[in-house]
Amino acid sequence: MPHTYTPSRVDKLGLPVQFFSEDRYIGYREADLRKPYAHYFKPEPLPIQAHVRSALKNGPVQKEQVTPLDRVANEMSKPGYLELETGFGIAADGMACVACLTDMPGVEPHMWQWWFGWHMKESARYKLWHPAAHVFTMPGEQRSDDDSLTDQQKYIGNVSYIDEYIGKQLMRLAVRFVAPAVLGFGDPESNSVSRANTREDVTIVGRGGSSLAPVTAAWLIHQVRRTPTGSEMRSRFYLGPPVVMKDVIVRDGTPPKESSSEPGPLDLLEHCATEMNHLASFLPELYREFGPTS
Repeated sequence: MPHTYTPSRVDKLGLPVQFFSEDRYIGYREADLRKPYAHYFKPEPLPIQAHVRSALKNGPVQKEQVTPLDRVANEMSKPGYLELETGFGIAADGMACVACLTDMPGVEPHMWQWWFGWHMKESARYKLWHPAAHVFTMPGEQRSDDDSLTDQQKYIGNVSYIDEYIGKQLMRLAVRFVAPAVLGFGDPESNSVSRANTREDVTIVGRGGSSLAPVTAAWLIHQVRRTPTGSEMRSRFYLGPPVVMKDVIVRDGTPPKESSSEPGPLDLLEHCATEMNHLASFLPELYREFGPTS
């Protein structure tokens, strides 16, 4: 099972020139309020779901309950649930794992594929997702409004540069989206960019790292499955030692002042639970208004 990331063409383009000049701030300003989708912005996110509140009170689970990264695609592709669906622990291979299950009534899986391609265009879209924590986003390559591309083509092979608070820490991150088959989910054909696959259960996979250094340190997985009332998202974050990537261009810049407290697994769990639950509450309406017409 490959645990490496091969830099893409977009990586080699480097950070967009506007990356350091765009203002960073929480919430919406006057210009944001003029966006056609601004009526979906809510200054306060919805509360997290009850089972997540319970998990936050518990400590780490035993390593035997944590599915290692090299087995996660096989195990998550089976019906049912794993021992760890919401919580955190250290797998036998030494990687930390944060898991979060989010129930999403009324949401169809393909709406999330559309969202991942659509929201990358600008920070005002990204802030809809977690209004109290999302500060900034910019794609490595602008594809969101290219109607000749499928939803998957807009984000797979692309890089999302983001600033967001996880706990009290402002993180400057780069998420590099890859085909789910890179981690073993399905086969390359069914997990690439086929329009015929967009109405089925979906899996979104990314390699997480820093936007200011050629370093990756995490894998993220969001599997969206149908349920009798809509869908559910099974999220996984695997955190390992930093890996330096060759041939990735970065530019010098001064990061904003950051908190001295480091985010931990509980911060990441709460962040994921908040953003997924909050967006799911209006994603069907957003999709119907701004999603594809055919």
